[in-house]
Amino acid sequence: MLALGAVVMVLAGVLGMRLFQGASVPTGVALDGGVEPGTPEAGLRGPRALAGVVQDDRDQPLVEALVRVSSPEYAGEQREAKTDASGHFRFPDLPAAVLRVEVTRAGHEARELTLSARDDAALTFVLARQGELRIALRDAPGNPVDDAEVVITGPGLWPAQAARADARGEVLFVGLAAGDYNVRARRAGRVALGQGPTAIVPGQRTEAELTLSDGPSLRGSVVDAQSNKPLANARVSVQDLTPGLDALTVSTDAQGQFSASGLWPGASRIDVQRDGYAPMGRELELPARAPLLIALEGAASLSGLVVDEEGKPLAGAQISVSTGEGLPIDLAEPREGELGVTRGPVPQVPRGTSPEFALGTFATESDAKGAFRIARLAPQSLVLHVLRPGYLSERVQVDDLAPHVEKTDVRIVLHAAGRVSGKVTDARGVGLQAVYVLAHAGEREQSTLTDSDGAYALRDLLGEVSVEAMPDGRTTLRCKLQVKANEEARCDLSADSALHTLHLRVVDEYGNALEGARVLVRAGKATDSETGFSRPDGTLSIGELPPPPYTVDVTLAGYLELDDLPVSGSEKELRIQLGRAASLSGVVVDSLGRVVPSAFVGTKEGESSSETDADGEFTLHGVPPGPHTLVAHHAGAGDGHSAEVRARASERLEGLRIALKGRYEPDPDASVARAKEERPRPSDLGLELRGRIFVVTQVLANGLANKAGLRIGDVLSAVDGEPPLSVAHARGLLRDPPGRIATVRVIRDRRPINLRYKRPAL
Repeated sequence: MLALGAVVMVLAGVLGMRLFQGASVPTGVALDGGVEPGTPEAGLRGPRALAGVVQDDRDQPLVEALVRVSSPEYAGEQREAKTDASGHFRFPDLPAAVLRVEVTRAGHEARELTLSARDDAALTFVLARQGELRIALRDAPGNPVDDAEVVITGPGLWPAQAARADARGEVLFVGLAAGDYNVRARRAGRVALGQGPTAIVPGQRTEAELTLSDGPSLRGSVVDAQSNKPLANARVSVQDLTPGLDALTVSTDAQGQFSASGLWPGASRIDVQRDGYAPMGRELELPARAPLLIALEGAASLSGLVVDEEGKPLAGAQISVSTGEGLPIDLAEPREGELGVTRGPVPQVPRGTSPEFALGTFATESDAKGAFRIARLAPQSLVLHVLRPGYLSERVQVDDLAPHVEKTDVRIVLHAAGRVSGKVTDARGVGLQAVYVLAHAGEREQSTLTDSDGAYALRDLLGEVSVEAMPDGRTTLRCKLQVKANEEARCDLSADSALHTLHLRVVDEYGNALEGARVLVRAGKATDSETGFSRPDGTLSIGELPPPPYTVDVTLAGYLELDDLPVSGSEKELRIQLGRAASLSGVVVDSLGRVVPSAFVGTKEGESSSETDADGEFTLHGVPPGPHTLVAHHAGAGDGHSAEVRARASERLEGLRIALKGRYEPDPDASVARAKEERPRPSDLGLELRGRIFVVTQVLANGLANKAGLRIGDVLSAVDGEPPLSVAHARGLLRDPPGRIATVRVIRDRRPINLRYKRPAL
């Protein structure tokens, strides 16, 4: 496989260069759409030539595709060109700098690519054709239904895309990326749900028909929890748990009653808000069996001052609130652009934020006089977490909140703190990037990652501080020092041996960047390995490596695996090209035509294998394009094989059938035992422990983690307020109790985010 991959890489590069060199540029056609040299906007220019071709997913050239080039080193400047009749473009005079190339064309998916200052190969951009979806709305007799609201969710749509049916009861959605979409419609009290995902095919129009019928309704009443009196004008919002959908909101009448009709069946959430009362939210399954009785607690509020040790007011102190168990607290009605778990906008939380602060709900910030106020609180015990740069974080518990009463005597004293800075280097004195550094000061902790020079800074520390750094995941470097208020202490750490960094770029056969490729680098012993995932521009850097040589494995869903690639040095960027793979699916049956579960299925050459499910079905991923014969085996039903089939790159060939020679006799006792033992596990979510943080390394497209909004690279901080202790513990938190919604806290781009994760049901 390795030799074949190398040959493909060389041939692709040669063909790409010849393809461009053989293309002629028509005389008089200005491919360079930028400004002339000498004008005030002519800064993005230099001796570097950049050229390439733009094609669609059928390898057909795209005319008039717009190519934009910009650079972070030339802020605000960009150059433009359009492709000619053969799909080619050329910029003859760009600077030798990092360049961002964006290619767009109507009716096609846009592509982006970031080039280093050294990249000079001819480029090939493949813009996948977009598809269309036409939906016809009908009632039970088959008559058109006009003015129905039609909503679709799918790849890249956030929030959901909605439109109104015309007089013929039809809606047309255009410019859709290829993939599976969910379709639903609503008009008055009638609703319709699509029968499973609707596939959008590049360059084609998909037709779908929905039949509207009476949807679930929800009735209930809202009362005061203390007096049991009905509450009028309470806002009741019913939110389907499908990401991206809008909530349906109604208000209670003078008797405190509400009614919502035309709801979509399934898992939902109800949120109730009223002025002067603490917000309430709960989850429910629609249709509901009986009317709801919702009792709202009268809202409490608290106010006070944040001061230093001398009693001087401190402005800009950030305050988050949580329950005594550390869970977030609902504070306000969610508004557009906010997250769907905790209420209120996500603040710009300072770097080095304590986990307790991040797990709470951001509430307020002290003003110029040090004053703060928090309203809409439930009358329960809560904890305030207070942060301000230059001071120790503070935790204040409040126990005596009462309905419709403001507590005004809260005084929070912050103590001035110092900071620790330093550098983590290898034995050569070279700074080590992205090393996890942790500082302990009693029960307080601060953590960070080193920058590109190996430097780090940890603030808001005081007293005896212990600093730890783990540059290679095995060796821990330590130092202890005293940190005084308003002063900076220095802690430089050096590893015993020289460590290296391997820079890589993962691309497809056209040179386009591939994001999310898993790269495993092994050095020396097989157990000495490091793993990383490619960024949107295809690049990644894996540091803390011993001296070369290395071997590299690369895997990415939809592409052929690359195994045991030898690497002799780390001085230059390693460019890795992955070929597109195919997938094959079908069913295994016995000699009587009965489906056979738990049968082994694989290609004859052994490139891909799988096992049939309870329905005898299988799917083989990562299959090389070309002719294949599939083989199958079952201990009781014998062997069998398929006819020869031809797999095509990036395509899924379905409907294969493999007949075994023997008969399958199910074992009822084994089936019962297996049903008792098997518990659904969030296998669609990959987690790795790196140092002391849990990093998301895999998110399958149709899994629960993807529906919850998790992304590769997220740092898992807590599940329902409980920090994970190990990968197994994290999986247990995401599994139990089955079927319940979990509040998953992740850190993304150094900011805490709360997500709703629906645990798999038994």
